[in-house]
Amino acid sequence: MSSELIYKEPQPMSDREVIAAINRDDVDVVRQIPIRLGFNHENWKFIQDVCVRLSGHRDAFVRSNSLLGLTYAARFRKR
Repeated sequence: MSSELIYKEPQPMSDREVIAAINRDDVDVVRQIPIRLGFNHENWKFIQDVCVRLSGHRDAFVRSNSLLGLTYAARFRKR
């Protein structure tokens, strides 16, 4: 069994997919949302709103990734 990490480029998500995953509280998907949005979404305000919402999530990975999402939005969207 290999413990090698494999990088996968963050794929875009539609606003509808994001909201649906958050509403289902699908933690495996929700953990990825801030990073996927930060890299791919054009609307910095949507990224910010989602990341702020997720910053209070019960899962520590979701909370930490929400900060990364804000960082990526600032870096790539200049906001």
